[in-house]
Amino acid sequence: MSRLNISRREVILSLVGGMAGCVAKKRNSTTTPETSEPSFAKVWNPTVTATATPEAPVTATPEAPVTATPEAPVTATPKSYVYKDGRKFQNDLSCSPYGTYEILVAYESPGSSEPDNFTYEEVIKESIYYWNNIESPLPYPFLLKYTEKRSDAQMLISFRVPDGCGKKIGPEIVGCAPVIHACSPPPIFPVDPVISDRFEKDYTIEVTKHEIGHSIGLKHSDDPEFGNQFDNATSGLKKLMRSMIPSEMGSLRKGVWGEDYNWNITDFNVYVDYGEFYKDTHNRIKRQVEYALRYWEVDPHNYLSRQVSFVLSDNSNSEIVIKFADASDCPNDEEYFCGEFTGNDYEGDGIYDQYYQLTLNIPSRTVEYFSWLVGYGIAQTFRVDSNANRDLPPPFRGPYSETQWTTWWKKYQY
Repeated sequence: MSRLNISRREVILSLVGGMAGCVAKKRNSTTTPETSEPSFAKVWNPTVTATATPEAPVTATPEAPVTATPEAPVTATPKSYVYKDGRKFQNDLSCSPYGTYEILVAYESPGSSEPDNFTYEEVIKESIYYWNNIESPLPYPFLLKYTEKRSDAQMLISFRVPDGCGKKIGPEIVGCAPVIHACSPPPIFPVDPVISDRFEKDYTIEVTKHEIGHSIGLKHSDDPEFGNQFDNATSGLKKLMRSMIPSEMGSLRKGVWGEDYNWNITDFNVYVDYGEFYKDTHNRIKRQVEYALRYWEVDPHNYLSRQVSFVLSDNSNSEIVIKFADASDCPNDEEYFCGEFTGNDYEGDGIYDQYYQLTLNIPSRTVEYFSWLVGYGIAQTFRVDSNANRDLPPPFRGPYSETQWTTWWKKYQY
């Protein structure tokens, strides 16, 4: 039996303050000088032209107008669009980098397996429906259409963990797509957005809609250099296309990290060492610990790869020991916690293959902070795989605040 002392600096990767979410990949010749006119040929004009057949000569039928469906919005009566210089046009494809009104979208999933409770096809179709049914601020019309044939797709979305985005590399990136500017030469097809495959359906849809927005020509709505793209956009579209930040990431989908669990049990006894705190504070401290343990039993954001439970115990040799002492075992400048594992190193490589005891030393003296500190300590020690800090649940992501530390647990006490 051996011990491994770890401090927060040795267990925790620094949280990245702002999330790129997605960054434009550089493309050759993605802009057209203002003095140049677009030179695209109209590949297809969606304006409906009536044709006669022997059985049914052309007649006007105002009683049966064309109606929209999720897959096919109204195209018989095209909308009017306006260039920045005030010129109006209808269904003018001269500014479309795709060159066609209909843009075919497919997907691939080279990462982990398909989710158990939703499909990526559903994600794609819901995202397509959104873009086909909003008032677009882009200077060209389009109709996104799902196809199962990847070889036909002009936009091929990949569901996997992004390696990076442009010059940005880091765990905070949940999606990436090139910005295909309007009125610019065509890109190399297919356009290739990447969407993280780690999240549940709702957040996956949000990221997919966001990256499709880049792929049809929109930058971030909070980028002051391109804010004029959203002058006439709805508040919902502006919100969708703003830079994505870590504190708003969604829940992980179940079963993504099943192999990253180093305990041989899921039911834990927990011993609380109150240290030098007076007895009249012990019940308050106990409640703070229980708040954190309850959160991890529910695990509302699917961070852990197992469902766990905790029982407070009087046994000082329990599987988990939480010490509210003078934290003399921690570095003097440690802010949050330090931990000590005891386990088995079966391979003799200096790395524990299995844990059987964890001690969390909490240096803070403010009782109201203890629930967050205990919860954070468990987050950083129950998953020590390379994706652990990338996936931290919302309550434990920065930036931190006094309110977050003292009230975070309330909405999770079901």
